[in-house]
Amino acid sequence: MWTSLFPQISWFALFRSEYLTLCMACVLILLYINSFFNGLLHKLFMRIMVGGSAVYALIILFLRPLVFTGFLQYYEMGLFAGILYIVVRLAMAIRSCTTEQYILLAGLFVFFYGTVEDSLYYQALWHHTPFGGNGAGTGIMVCVFVQMLALFLRTQRDIYEARKSQQELTLQNSLLDKTNKMKTEFLGNISHELKTPLTIVANYTELARLYAERKEPKDDYIIRNMRLVSSETERIALMVSQLLDVVRIEDANMQYNLTKTNIKVLIENTINSYFPVLNKNHNTIKMLVSDDLPDAVKTAYSLTPKGMACILSPAASSYNVYRDFEEKGQHFKQLVRDYGQDAANTIR
Repeated sequence: MWTSLFPQISWFALFRSEYLTLCMACVLILLYINSFFNGLLHKLFMRIMVGGSAVYALIILFLRPLVFTGFLQYYEMGLFAGILYIVVRLAMAIRSCTTEQYILLAGLFVFFYGTVEDSLYYQALWHHTPFGGNGAGTGIMVCVFVQMLALFLRTQRDIYEARKSQQELTLQNSLLDKTNKMKTEFLGNISHELKTPLTIVANYTELARLYAERKEPKDDYIIRNMRLVSSETERIALMVSQLLDVVRIEDANMQYNLTKTNIKVLIENTINSYFPVLNKNHNTIKMLVSDDLPDAVKTAYSLTPKGMACILSPAASSYNVYRDFEEKGQHFKQLVRDYGQDAANTIR
């Protein structure tokens, strides 16, 4: 048949190609089984089978037909041993097979049967075979068709699982959006609900403090406690305001008003905000404001006892005053040397 289809190709070339097709088909089927069943076959077995098929293919290409046909029975014996190994491995994994894997197993069974039938036929052990000595070729054709069917079913299953995962992801995103909206509404509602009573508490606390200050004689205990209550109320009010800011940020409605700020006022407000925490442990903070670095070093040196160290921790880079941090550091060292050798030794 092949000679009539390709008259320009010699009979010997077609004869070799038929044997080469068997080698290539065996290798491809092994690789396909190993990938379809996710590493079912051991690496050593794969190397032996692929290496044996490659050696036999070289024999077919470079030796005479009488020689490579003589080697065919040994190659088929190796294939028969490999088939037994694959059958055992498949029997161990067949309990958890999918539909397409069962279909592939049916095609492999036909191929394995054809290979064994050819081996017995060419060794004169079985004369009247169903495929008449062409079992391997028929098995390859059936196996290829079954592989196409199995791949189609596997692709359909992958598409179905992908769509199902996408639907689940869409549902989860919808639930997350709904939960996020509920959280935003809750923060907004609780912020407004807390803001009204806090305002009332703050107003009455301020009135009580003013009344205590004007009353004669002054009651320092009441004044101090009213100041503590007022400070706590302001702190909670600030937290409520921050909750409202969070809601605005999530709704993309946050508006920023950038203005210049007096650093002294900012520090004083910060200290007042933490007054309840500091007062609880009877701690106090004394703030001294300097206009520049020389004044800050002079003040620190005058207040630091001899033998003690004063740490300078800048809150900004001061690029509007110094070229870089090295220039600022050199200036600081020079100021320390100017105001006392003891301080210079401590820093070094």
